[in-house]
Amino acid sequence: MPTFAGGTGERAWLDDAEAYGGSYLVGDRWVVVAAPPPLEGVSRRLGGTVEAAHHH
Repeated sequence: MPTFAGGTGERAWLDDAEAYGGSYLVGDRWVVVAAPPPLEGVSRRLGGTVEAAHHH
């Protein structure tokens, strides 16, 4: 699970990761990378927002 010192670094990481596709649970300065069903369960425990990257 990557963690970040601030929102700018987190957003830059997510922008770069989008090229690979996948699903991410994005919290305050942290990201969990996993398939959507597990992310929904983790989201209920940790909070955050599920985002799906679109592979270009």
